[in-house]
Amino acid sequence: MENNFIFNSITSKLLLLPFVLLLSISSQAQDTSSDLDLTDIHSFLTDTTAESKLEKPENKAIFIGFGLANISPEINEDNYSDGLVGIKTLGINPALSNTFRLENRINILGRKANSSFHVGIGLQLVINYFVFKNDIVIENADTLTMFHGRPFEVKSTKLRIGYIGVPLTISYIKKKFNGDVGFHASIGGYVDYKIFSKTRLRLYGKKILTEKNNYNLEKLQYGATVSLGYGPVTLFGTYALSPMFDPAKGPKEAVIYTFGVKFGAPFN
Repeated sequence: MENNFIFNSITSKLLLLPFVLLLSISSQAQDTSSDLDLTDIHSFLTDTTAESKLEKPENKAIFIGFGLANISPEINEDNYSDGLVGIKTLGINPALSNTFRLENRINILGRKANSSFHVGIGLQLVINYFVFKNDIVIENADTLTMFHGRPFEVKSTKLRIGYIGVPLTISYIKKKFNGDVGFHASIGGYVDYKIFSKTRLRLYGKKILTEKNNYNLEKLQYGATVSLGYGPVTLFGTYALSPMFDPAKGPKEAVIYTFGVKFGAPFN
């Protein structure tokens, strides 16, 4: 498409070449000291910068991201408001816990071609997948979320939580000479709503049990985001400012944070 654009541009200028030559000859006839500048004619034929600058930037983008997820601080009996004792410490395996995100964003401010700052808003799907270090079982009571050990039966326990939400970002974008996106950075926030949560227990003997439950997880999550990238590759980080669980029924201080890489172009 770019080659067709340049070809059409050069073709249109070839049609104007006789007029350029005529004006140059006329100018030479009026002033014999003036020489025909072939360099200017070559620049006239090959320069497409002006046309490309007139093009409007892309004002929407889709990103797909992958990374690691974790919970801070470590969940244990000290996190509970009622002083519950005997609960097993809930350690997260940071190497196996992960996050997946899909973002669809539009540009609402900074829509001009020469704008460096942009404000974007959109929709996102986020799935956080936590793998526990300890062989634990999560039980959901009306008044309390319980984490207790059953090491002789449970080989591994995983918790998966899905959210749909709205991200809002302020971005700085440095475009390259050809108009492509170069360096870019952004800060912002998000509001997510929980759409599902379930556990997956792998028992000894290769038996797998799954259970869907709310586990007293907070339905609404909000937090801060930051990103840094070049072209279609972006490093991102998120940190929740809201508790992961209902503070009256679960760990009162536990929050989710993630970091990873996402891909998508253009970045607006």
